[in-house]
Amino acid sequence: ALAEYTLTDIMNNNQFAGIEFGEAEDGFPAFRFLQTADVKSPYRMLLPEKLYEFAILITFRQSSLKGGYLFSVVNPLDTVVQLGVHLSPVVKNSYNVSLVYTQADQNIGRKLASFGVAHVPDKWNSIALQVLSDKVSFYYDCELRNTTLVTREPIELVFDSASTLYIGQAGSIIGGKFEGYLEKINVYGNPDAINVTCMPPLKATIAPTTADDGSIFYEGSGENILFEDSTEANILSDDFWNTGDEATAFAVHRDRRVRQDPKAKRPPIRPLWRRRVRGLNTLASVHVMRLIS
Repeated sequence: ALAEYTLTDIMNNNQFAGIEFGEAEDGFPAFRFLQTADVKSPYRMLLPEKLYEFAILITFRQSSLKGGYLFSVVNPLDTVVQLGVHLSPVVKNSYNVSLVYTQADQNIGRKLASFGVAHVPDKWNSIALQVLSDKVSFYYDCELRNTTLVTREPIELVFDSASTLYIGQAGSIIGGKFEGYLEKINVYGNPDAINVTCMPPLKATIAPTTADDGSIFYEGSGENILFEDSTEANILSDDFWNTGDEATAFAVHRDRRVRQDPKAKRPPIRPLWRRRVRGLNTLASVHVMRLIS
């Protein structure tokens, strides 16, 4: 089972201001996020309570060079990003894609892994993060570009029951508003799901990651670095998001101890060739249904 959670379903009822509807490169609907967008929901509406080994697949196009959060799950005080994908500001035609990963009862959040991407204006980008117990793999346009060793503490992510899911930002305190188009934001409870669901772009990849030259390989096991304030100015600074150190953290104002939870083994996976055939059949079925309709 893929255990698929489609986070863009939150916008299907057209209740949010600051969102315009458009079309992605493949002809499917896309949501344009303006600066005024404020899309949020209780996380339990769309995500499970726990994630052990999992994957994230996102298709987007930037309209601004300032980056921001593509999505985030933030604690009830709006001060800690428990899970999120952040784009750093574009500097010298490149930016970092960062996975933020924090247990609910921790008093700090941290950047678990970061991967460099070359910026190409007006390009649709497909990124995927495969999160295993000891490493994070980064896919760009469905091609594996880099893998970094990490230490997840604890190894199973358990969300606070009152946490909020944000799309295109991380709440009023942390901020980090994204401006651009979002076509797909999927989270999978099965980390191997991206081998089935991630389809190459219609056009050839023209934005290779800067990790191709071997210059970016981050460990996620370093010490957290505390700042004095948990504000957008600190969290979204170029120095913060463009660092390549082992781990980077941002401040909060609570002090709790971390508890590790037991881990459950992921379900068995079909052989790779079967998964790829199934994925191609699924894609073909979708296109046939679109033509009939």
